[in-house]
Formats: sequence, structure tokens, C-alpha cells
Amino acid sequence: MGTLKGSILNGEGNVAGFLGELAVHRYFGYLDSKRNNTFNHDLILGGFRFDVKTKRRTVLPTPDYCGTIPDYQKQQDCQGYIFTSVQYQEKIPVNVTLCGWLGKPSFFRDATFFKKGDVNPENGWVCSLDCWCLRYRSMKDIQSLECGLLFK
Repeated sequence: MGTLKGSILNGEGNVAGFLGELAVHRYFGYLDSKRNNTFNHDLILGGFRFDVKTKRRTVLPTPDYCGTIPDYQKQQDCQGYIFTSVQYQEKIPVNVTLCGWLGKPSFFRDATFFKKGDVNPENGWVCSLDCWCLRYRSMKDIQSLECGLLFK
């Protein structure tokens, strides 16, 4: 796939991103999720367009970790975000965690905006581009999305 325009990791995160998308697709597979890899969204669940956001980590995520969306992606044509985390050990992916989800308006209402070069005081991360961050604990549990789709 190469390096996507605006890629934070210059293409190094492609594998983790694909693993996150596949894990979500597989989790919701019985609800007829459809992979739809575009700039605007990655899959359609129950008729709703979601973009999957994945972070690479060396440890399992905690509720205090943050999900991040680059500011330039605010214009994406999606209705919500699903956040995942891929844990690596010695460059090998060993675990994928579905961390939470949120509708697009709710995410940008609740998230904190950081400019490139700002330090996120919650975790010490120096932002490599303008972005929005929100702790997983502030998101909805993945099971709540499953229930909402089942009873749609």
C-alpha cells in the first residue's frame, strides 16, 4: 500500500491498521459488516460508515490511553470511529484490542485538540501533526455498538 498522504508513521503503521480493520470486521462479521477501504471510511456496519483508527503499542491498552484522529481527517465522510490497538512483541503483532467507539460528532465534541509540537500532558506524547485525542474511558464500549446494530 505504500505511504498514504499524511501518514503519521510514513507507512510503517499499515500492517497494524489492516489488523485493526480485520479484527473489527471479524468481530462484527455475523452482522454482515462490509469492508470498504476508502479515505472516508473503512467499513459499513448496519448501514453506518465507520473509520477504524489503530495504534501500535508494546503493551495492552488501558482505559486511560488515548485514541487519536489527525485534524486533516475531520473532513472524512464517516458517521463514527472504532478505535483499536495492536500490541507488538519484537516487531511481531501478538494481540488486537477493540478499545471503544464513538459517533463522529461526539468524538469531536469531547476530544482535546493539540497542535503539531504540543505535548499531551496526559501521556507525554509530542504531537507530530495537528490532532484530536480522547481517552478510551470516555468512549462507548464495543459491546454497546454490537447491541445497537442488533436492534436497529
